[in-house]
Amino acid sequence: MPRKLSYHHFAWIGLLLGVCIVGCEHGEKGSGFTYGDSSIKEDTTPDKTNPFIGTWKLTSSEDGSFWYAFFYNDGTWRIADNSDGSQVRVYGSYQSSGNKLNGDMVNPNVGKGAINASISGGTMNLDFVEHWHTPYKTVHYTGSKL
Repeated sequence: MPRKLSYHHFAWIGLLLGVCIVGCEHGEKGSGFTYGDSSIKEDTTPDKTNPFIGTWKLTSSEDGSFWYAFFYNDGTWRIADNSDGSQVRVYGSYQSSGNKLNGDMVNPNVGKGAINASISGGTMNLDFVEHWHTPYKTVHYTGSKL
């Protein structure tokens, strides 16, 4: 005989749905987490062989919101709400060759994904590929180096 769902079952279902809905964060500010991973080296010394290294201001082609991207010499990266990098939204590692870059992405408490970027004329075009959506969702950004 089937069981009846109690109030507690509906509360858990509602909580899970809320977490899923809140997971997309490309337009909202202030939902980042405090960056505390000391394993990522913060060396953004310019490197002529890797034009991505440094700090970039990225603007969404979808809604005009902006974030700051930090690409490091050790092959790691992060994106934050603020220019000092302390309110991190996503992070990962990358590989680059010439003016092309690709890497993995971790969105804490939401899911994993990927990034793909290219630089042309001093402008970065960066795509977030959000694997927590079915089908995957791609969000486009353009940026300039600070």
